[in-house]
Amino acid sequence: MGRILQAFAEEGLIVEPSKEQRTPEHQKACEYSAKLVDSFEERLNAGEKEEFEKVLDAIAEEQRHCSMGRFARGYSLGVLMMLEVMEYKDSFLIER
Repeated sequence: MGRILQAFAEEGLIVEPSKEQRTPEHQKACEYSAKLVDSFEERLNAGEKEEFEKVLDAIAEEQRHCSMGRFARGYSLGVLMMLEVMEYKDSFLIER
């Protein structure tokens, strides 16, 4: 079994980009959103902060489900594209 296939089977793949891999635009967006959250939380009382954390958790959970769906669809699309390409593999051969 190949290394990637084995890692895939054992859930040993790193699929989330690390902070070091972010584009400057992505990093800027992350910093801006963190700044907004921090600024907003400073104005909340304890009960409101608890509710806000629940909202953030719910959004994160919804995003996790969306990301999983996008990953699965993207993976499937990649496999379908490979199958389509393989359909024409013989057209590159010189018949003798």
